[in-house]
Amino acid sequence: MTNYRTQHGISRIEILVIVVIIGVLAALFLPAFLSTPHYGKVASQDLQQLIDYRTQEGHRTNIREYLTTQSKENLEIWKKAAHAGSPEGQALLGLCDLYGAGGPQNDAKAAAWFRKAAEQELAEGQFQLGECYALGRGIASDETEAVNWYRKAAEQGHVEAQFSLGKAYYFGEGVSQDLMEGIDWVLQSAEQGLAAAQSFMGTFYADIDGNEALKWHRQAAEQGHAFSQYRLGKRYYDGVGVFQDDAEAVKWFSQSAEGGYNEAQFMLGVCYYHGTGIAEDMGEAVRWFREAAAQGHSEAQYSLGMAHFLGEGTRQNEAEGVRWFRRAADAGYIEAQYTLGVCFYNGTGIARNVNEALRWLREAASHDHEGAIEALRQIEIQRQQERVTSQAPVTSQTPETQTSATLTAIPTELEGESTEDATSEEVPTDGEVEWDWDNDDWDWDTETNEENDAETDEWDWDDNEWDSDTENGWE
Repeated sequence: MTNYRTQHGISRIEILVIVVIIGVLAALFLPAFLSTPHYGKVASQDLQQLIDYRTQEGHRTNIREYLTTQSKENLEIWKKAAHAGSPEGQALLGLCDLYGAGGPQNDAKAAAWFRKAAEQELAEGQFQLGECYALGRGIASDETEAVNWYRKAAEQGHVEAQFSLGKAYYFGEGVSQDLMEGIDWVLQSAEQGLAAAQSFMGTFYADIDGNEALKWHRQAAEQGHAFSQYRLGKRYYDGVGVFQDDAEAVKWFSQSAEGGYNEAQFMLGVCYYHGTGIAEDMGEAVRWFREAAAQGHSEAQYSLGMAHFLGEGTRQNEAEGVRWFRRAADAGYIEAQYTLGVCFYNGTGIARNVNEALRWLREAASHDHEGAIEALRQIEIQRQQERVTSQAPVTSQTPETQTSATLTAIPTELEGESTEDATSEEVPTDGEVEWDWDNDDWDWDTETNEENDAETDEWDWDDNEWDSDTENGWE
């Protein structure tokens, strides 16, 4: 018999079997082994693209949509990379879980993936883990731990982590307050181009160095930062640090308003209302007042109410106007409190309610609103007249007739600027008093008329002035 064994005692058949086994194992595992670096490379590229997208101003709110689109093609690659130990893949899976992209939202799983990536020194993982600690997402809130992870990422140059760490120091959140340490970190972020950090620097310098403030707000505005666009527009509107330019102001207000910033929406409405820097357009004014009002801007709510009340740029509807006056008044806007009080007293756009009128007028008067103070004075005069009339043996007026008197004026046009800074001059008490809406000041006859002390002035809606010629001041 022929000896088929080698000199080492292994037959050729046994060698063939071993070769076949090795071949099978290679076919099963070698592709996965060789492709692991490829998966990690894809995940690394995808993560960097996401970070670049996110740090562009205006994109932060669209991360879920972005991740959902990208995950349709690459989610399986990210999973393979993550399970093979790629920190970039782990961070991407964490972001998918955090935003609910490619599957249900799961903050706990997101935090777990971020921790795996952070422990491998990935800056994005460290930053996102810091965010989870700061916001209490998927893990117990802990500001100190948040700062710890922000610092690790910031020291690697992570621009958003630098900004977050800077704010933590500036406001003393999770670390002892240190304004200059905070500004140093924010500045590093701003110099790398993060618009939010640039806007922060602009605000920081506002009362220190106007040129620096303008520089940083302009850089942020040019990247689309809505607040800085508004601040830049306001500078052109007021002529602060730049030549006054209404058209340039409107340009920046428009961009900020489109970005959803309510202060800019209100100011754009004001510009349309007065034709400042742009053609007058009442309809557009009302549109932007409404946008800002829907976000809770109290002055816009008042302005929108006045537009409805007077029928400017929209169909006249006093009841709708009063509804917006009430919302602004509830938010603490003083002019709205006064106007609402007048509406309640006169029964204009709402059922007459003297108690409610007094409540709102007193609220406005407590903030030194001159119109409200004068209105309360007029009401007191009316009450004194009622007492005198009720004691007279013969009277031509009944109390019911007396209580139908009107009180004072609703402004006949939108001012477009807050009236909270109205003058604090002493309210006149002698002669015939009238508020001059054009000059935003009192206009009165200084000659004292003792006979008028027994009268109650009435507002003449047709002539838009006080009328004290009616008998005893009543209609």
